[in-house]
Amino acid sequence: MRKLIIFISFFMFLYNISVFAETIDDESTQCHVRIDKKGVNSNCDGPISVVDSTFEDALVRVDMSEAQCLKMDVRILNPIGWVLNVGNSPSNNGAGGDGADFTNDSELDIRVLEDTPLPGALRAYTNDNAEETRPILTVENFVHRRGYNRINIEIGDQCLRAARTRRGKTNAQLQSDFIYRLDGPDEEASENDSLYWIGLNRVISDGSGRLGGGVRNVNFSLSPNACGTCE
Repeated sequence: MRKLIIFISFFMFLYNISVFAETIDDESTQCHVRIDKKGVNSNCDGPISVVDSTFEDALVRVDMSEAQCLKMDVRILNPIGWVLNVGNSPSNNGAGGDGADFTNDSELDIRVLEDTPLPGALRAYTNDNAEETRPILTVENFVHRRGYNRINIEIGDQCLRAARTRRGKTNAQLQSDFIYRLDGPDEEASENDSLYWIGLNRVISDGSGRLGGGVRNVNFSLSPNACGTCE
């Protein structure tokens, strides 16, 4: 029995590596962020870096100036509150806002409400130049509030794909001129924007008090090639 358990564990380890390997290419930059009972641990450096963290959450900055596609393989356990926030603006604070600081402020969030038994939803919001109703994308029941979730997210210039790969598959994708714009002008900053920001167990802005839990591990891959969703 012990040998069988060891074999199954080793098989699952190889399977997890192979699944992530399918999403990357030889030219990509790869790193991880782990959050466990010992705190935040990361080997990210350079274009992907942890710029702020506490014992239970982290803020990641991604420089896309030499990249076209960001891929995230996210492992989540018992999520609650503001689980994940990925945006164009350093002051994104979930639910489609950034305090009116920047025009280029599209974002997505995954939130599990604390006062309801319902699963968590993924929502994506356009930037301030859009005329579409915000949010532009809503995927209900995207993460289960109890147990283990695994999701994959691809983000590139004006495109997004989000997939749940365990406990029932869900796949949503979106292309729009008003999401995740790269090298688009930020009128307030008088410069082009090539940065993405990622809040793990929190929203991006640290002044909002919007925190959460559940993210345990994120494997990042940054590629100079366009995401398949964006081609």
